[in-house]
Amino acid sequence: MTLDTARQVANVNHRAQRLYEDGYHAVWVEEPYELDVTNEEGTTYRLNVLFDYCTCPYWMEHRQTRRCKHLLGWKRLMERQAQEKRLGVPERETVLETREVVEVAA
Repeated sequence: MTLDTARQVANVNHRAQRLYEDGYHAVWVEEPYELDVTNEEGTTYRLNVLFDYCTCPYWMEHRQTRRCKHLLGWKRLMERQAQEKRLGVPERETVLETREVVEVAA
C-alpha cells in the first residue's frame, strides 16, 4: 500500500465515523439488509449491508479493494439516530421527502 492510498483509507475511515455529525440520515428500506443514507444536500445512496454494496461513486470505483464511508459508518449513524430518539431530541429537518436514490447502471 502506498502512502497516498494509506492516507485515502484513513480519510474514508475518519469520515465514516462522522456521518451523523456531517448531517447524514439513514432509513431502512428492507430491514435488516438495505438502507438509504442521505446527506444534507439530499443525495441518497442505497446500501446493502449483507453484501457490502453501495451506490456511491467511491464504492463503484474502489469496490474490489475498499469499502466506502457509508458502509463503514452506517451502524454508528443508526445508533446515533436511535439514541436521539430515545432521549426525545427532535429530529433534524432533512430533505428526505424530495430525495432521489442514486441508481447504478449495470
